[in-house]
Amino acid sequence: MAKRDAVVQFLDTYLDIAAFRDASWNGLQFEGRAEVEKAMFAVDAGAQTFERAAQEKADMIVVHHGHFWSKNNPSFVGW
Repeated sequence: MAKRDAVVQFLDTYLDIAAFRDASWNGLQFEGRAEVEKAMFAVDAGAQTFERAAQEKADMIVVHHGHFWSKNNPSFVGW
């Protein structure tokens, strides 16, 4: 089991998200569980992806195309 924040920090650093100018928001978009035991990977963050993650009981989803296309931080955190 891993801490969500540690996984997010690792991915942000490893993928060097600060080095890219992009039309989308790169990084955490939906906070989710603090403890990650099962992660799921997908191309797009659409309804089918979230439904499948719920079926698979995934604690985290990592996607290539996020849900938000904004340069401002639209993340859902602290809820």
